[in-house]
Amino acid sequence: MRPGLIAALTALLFAACALSARSARSEETRSISEPLAAAPRDTLRDPNARKHVAFTPAPLERCDYWIVMESAASQVNIEADDWLDDHMVRNSFGVMKNVSPRRSLGGSLDLWWLQGTIAAAPTVRARQWFGRRQSVEASAGWVLNDRDGAVGPIACVRYSPLPAVFVEGGVCQVAVESYGWNPTPPYFDFRYAKSTRAFGGVGLAGAGGAIVWIAEAGAIVVLGVMLMGMND
Repeated sequence: MRPGLIAALTALLFAACALSARSARSEETRSISEPLAAAPRDTLRDPNARKHVAFTPAPLERCDYWIVMESAASQVNIEADDWLDDHMVRNSFGVMKNVSPRRSLGGSLDLWWLQGTIAAAPTVRARQWFGRRQSVEASAGWVLNDRDGAVGPIACVRYSPLPAVFVEGGVCQVAVESYGWNPTPPYFDFRYAKSTRAFGGVGLAGAGGAIVWIAEAGAIVVLGVMLMGMND
């Protein structure tokens, strides 16, 4: 075989090897970069991408779990001397799992404030979805309190026209402190009269609920500083 032909074949062989190596490198680079490029497109550019955990109520097509962050204010059907005594505030934190495309189950720890008493209530929840936005939720809990204010069993139903807004209504037991007279010592003692009362109000969930928490915490800090200043 002529030397010129051998050189030409050798050059063609090296060129083919170079092209093959270049093609392999480009395929490897593309296989690595495609998932990285797809991730921002799925999570950042597409706000409707499905998530594992969401911080706003959402059905199964949007997420597997969502965090309960709620703040609500209600009026209780009781007679009160002070205008604040018949108003109830609730802050809730918990987690819900989407067990089917239209149903969520979970629980939360609710803090109920009524008549100057703050009490915790472990609560179970069930939510039924009607599309991506509207839903109805039922909850039942037990208020851990032996003073005045909300006490014992409490149940509530919420309707959410939007995931972050809801109206609620429910029933709870309310204990009112009173003085009792005895014919024998001790002649006076404290008594708590319990009655079942209805309540209704509105609230925010998700980021709106968290913002209300921050505002409440700030108000408590300011009030505490003012009281400390008055005592000095």
